[in-house]
Amino acid sequence: MAAGFCCAHRRTSPSRARSLALHVPLALFRHAVLSRIQFHQGPCQKRRLTGLRRRPEDAVAKGGPALQENPSCAYPVGDTPKGARRSRKTRRLRKRTPWAPREENPVPLGVPAVWLCLPHRRAFVSWYAQPVSCSVPEHSAVPPVPSAPLPATRARIGAGSFAELTTFAVGGPFDRLVEASSEEEIVETVREADAEGVPVMVLGGGSNVLAADGRFPGVVVRDVRQSIVLRQEGGCEGANLRVSAGTPWDDFVVHTIANEWMGVEALSGIPGTVGAAPVQNIGAYGQEAGGSIAGVRVYDRATGRVDYLSFSQMEFGYRTSVVKKSLKEGWGPSPRHIVLEVDFQLRIASLSAPVQYSQLAQLLGVQPGERVPSVAVRDAVVELRRSKGMVLDDADRDTYSAGSFFTNPVLSEAQAARLPDDAPKHGLRDGSRTVLGAAAPRVEGQVKTSAAWLIDHAGFPAGYGMPGPAALSTKHALALTNRGGATGAQMRELARTIRDGVREAYGVVLEAEPTIIGGLD
Repeated sequence: MAAGFCCAHRRTSPSRARSLALHVPLALFRHAVLSRIQFHQGPCQKRRLTGLRRRPEDAVAKGGPALQENPSCAYPVGDTPKGARRSRKTRRLRKRTPWAPREENPVPLGVPAVWLCLPHRRAFVSWYAQPVSCSVPEHSAVPPVPSAPLPATRARIGAGSFAELTTFAVGGPFDRLVEASSEEEIVETVREADAEGVPVMVLGGGSNVLAADGRFPGVVVRDVRQSIVLRQEGGCEGANLRVSAGTPWDDFVVHTIANEWMGVEALSGIPGTVGAAPVQNIGAYGQEAGGSIAGVRVYDRATGRVDYLSFSQMEFGYRTSVVKKSLKEGWGPSPRHIVLEVDFQLRIASLSAPVQYSQLAQLLGVQPGERVPSVAVRDAVVELRRSKGMVLDDADRDTYSAGSFFTNPVLSEAQAARLPDDAPKHGLRDGSRTVLGAAAPRVEGQVKTSAAWLIDHAGFPAGYGMPGPAALSTKHALALTNRGGATGAQMRELARTIRDGVREAYGVVLEAEPTIIGGLD
């Protein structure tokens, strides 16, 4: 049957028939698998998995397939570039298939090899030539109207100290402040500071920084640019957006929900800017930014050039990335790569991604894995964050913090086995490699536990340290707060006390999530 299906135009030998009988099912299986990947993660899978970074002119020069650059990836489209050498077989097929895709009709990714045989079956060709649709019913009946964006920062224009720029409201003065309104100004300021050997701190919303009390002998650069550019939308491609690093994060989330783009709705209400999102791969309530980021434009301080880091090059992990890792390589307090713009690839939908976080699912009244309108997810997430004092409110001292100060420890299975039986133990999942309708894949051999549980059971409950100026939040044991008049030294002393107490009680060393200027010790 396979032989007749593919090669009805000529007599087929038994051996060839057996070969095709094996080839066709395998090709179709490959098509099904790749189509699923494309369907759920967009048509940029090749780049996202391999880190393919080629410009169209590079491919043409090498005689390979032409590459079309979109905001998130480069992928093969169209015909072989004019002048490039084609095989004799390809040229023959080209003559017999006038309908074959050209630049205006790109070849979908994942087309199986059996496609080359299809011109000889007109009925199937007619079906195949129809526009490919990747859409499914995933829109709510009611148009999305998300709530207004939440405050992203306490920063003041023309500030003279870190206390006026950070959500902790802690920190001393600095030599110079540059509030950059262009990419060129950011790059030149950082380049000049590096050339002069002057410390540089690139700051977004200041929501993830604990500054020292002394004078910072360097330059502070604030990215005040705000822009969200839709570069492409439709079909399997979804929505490709390029967002400037200075854009408030929650403004971006509201924009995506209002335009029916799915992928970051559970990250509602997080203070800070878009530029910080890929650095530590921000995450909350079962979602991570890395699952929607296609690439990042950066200024590379090592090379002195503007570069592009693809999804695979970002090396997203739990609250980390290749950018954050460079802070431990002597580039601090700012990383080697300064984020300029972030490319997002989002699915077109007003329904949310499957709700994975049990507390969020319970509040929404659904089972984990179900989908609801993204607006409902946003409202529920904001409610949860308010209940934990993690929505900026100048009248609430619990919000004078950096949110969760310590990351949830990731342990080996042997380390996790030494914890008390009632300690939370969850398999670590890679949230940057999600597939719609399925949980993120497990990271073998690693177990994640709760930092908040460890802190609480080690003798540091919510409100620990009060009435002192530096204390744990009254709502959440994982947040260190400035109760009023706290110094950077007092905040660091509290952090060290909690870290050392947890280590003594459970043998687990907690890692600080914020950037600590001057270090914790």
